[in-house]
Amino acid sequence: DVTPDKIRLQDDRSDGDAIFSDMRSWVIIFPQVQVGARLVYRFRSTQHTPDFPGHFASGYYYAPHLSYESSRLDMLVDAGIDMGVWSRGMQGGPVPAEPSDPPGSRRYRLEYTGAAQHALEPNMVASSHFAPGMSVSSFRSFADVARAYQQRARPQAEPTATITQLARGLVQGIDSRREQVRVLYEWVSRNIRYVGVYEGVGGLVPHNAQSVLDNRYGDCKDHVVLLEAMLRAIGVESSPVLVHAGVLHVLPELPTPWAFNHAITYVPELDLFLDATAEFAPMGALPGELLGQPALITATGETRTLPRKDLQRNFTETHVQMQLNADGSVRGRSQMWMHGSHESDARYEHSRLSEKPIERVVANWLSRFMESGRGSIEHPDPRDMRAPWQVRSTFELEPVVNVPGPSALALPVGLSSGNIRDIARLPVYLSRKTPRSCSPQRHVEVITLDLPEGLQMTAMPGDIRIARGVFSYSARYERTAQGLKATRELMIDHPRRFCTADTDRDWHEVSQLIKRDLRAQVFLK
Repeated sequence: DVTPDKIRLQDDRSDGDAIFSDMRSWVIIFPQVQVGARLVYRFRSTQHTPDFPGHFASGYYYAPHLSYESSRLDMLVDAGIDMGVWSRGMQGGPVPAEPSDPPGSRRYRLEYTGAAQHALEPNMVASSHFAPGMSVSSFRSFADVARAYQQRARPQAEPTATITQLARGLVQGIDSRREQVRVLYEWVSRNIRYVGVYEGVGGLVPHNAQSVLDNRYGDCKDHVVLLEAMLRAIGVESSPVLVHAGVLHVLPELPTPWAFNHAITYVPELDLFLDATAEFAPMGALPGELLGQPALITATGETRTLPRKDLQRNFTETHVQMQLNADGSVRGRSQMWMHGSHESDARYEHSRLSEKPIERVVANWLSRFMESGRGSIEHPDPRDMRAPWQVRSTFELEPVVNVPGPSALALPVGLSSGNIRDIARLPVYLSRKTPRSCSPQRHVEVITLDLPEGLQMTAMPGDIRIARGVFSYSARYERTAQGLKATRELMIDHPRRFCTADTDRDWHEVSQLIKRDLRAQVFLK
């Protein structure tokens, strides 16, 4: 038994996130809990204000890494609600009404008997992809979801006199429509901090655009509503777009607003998607977690798939030039270009690194591949979207090979991205039972190693080319007048945002060959 003083009401914590909520939770402190104890509680939950007026939607999935003995859901639906019911891996459906049920209401019963569970697997997609479960919804289509969102969000996006004056002032003298949109997008992404204040319906309905401007903060919906108002003030129409920024990659069969957890902007005139919460994403480049995701344009009710990760526009390219010294140490420099979603990731990363002592940053970067030394890193201001993004470094590595005398070394990485090495050493789970999230990748690395006078290269790695399923890798090694040039390219062209065990088996085979190539040595005397 739990005494009343051990049942406590407390505020929900944000756990360090920039989210503040008026939600409160009951916490039960059970006494004398030990292995084998059974904890039982009963509660009543009453929702007095609908999330979306006139609609109801809910659902539950039985995740395979949790153990369920049995579960039963009884649902009573009012006669005035046209409720859709969907289930997978559960038994039941409509059942006869009970004497106490209101006239005309419908009763459902769904039951689930637990299956064998297994450990939580890394990068697992949302349980709604595959797990047993159920959902109920009064939304008959995703167009209905869009209309319900617009009814509450559209009035919040009216431009006030202050917003109009600001927007028109920012684009004054700019004739290009695209450039006008760029200026307003960059202003919102730079000047509005991400802070979520979820009081009342604040978790579902954006605050009005003027209050977002006044406070200079807001969550994703608030960024969207302010950008929408500013664009409208200069005659450009836009729409909120609902999308899932995470591990749900397929819209559920039964329409529900809970398939989405993020809002961005769509500009039909330019056929352009913008995420104003992505402070480091240049206009036209969405964060990687959004690429290829299903989305709902709320102004029209249209469902679209966001642009997938085009590997001709989303890739990294690294050039490293190294000089091996007579004592086995290395002097080098690198140039790194990140394109598309990789650029926004790199801008964000280097903005954080710039707050730390450069000696520590260099030491940590080199230690990834068991190297040590010193160096420097240069790049433009990560927040200056007009400056072409390139990261340059110079470095000196402590001896990586014993010279003089017969010896061998694998090509060092130095202060370069090392993306291919990073990806190749990711663990592979050949026995996984659930699909995982995945993303296309393309990385190109060109490395030159010049040898000191008096040192000769007696052997070098052989060329390699591998192709299995969506994976391809090539490495080409060439003698130069001074030493060696290596060109490596890794491509992972996933057609979808989720992968199966077959993909993992292909990757296991390819990654073993890549790691073997990365271990290949240059022999010297």
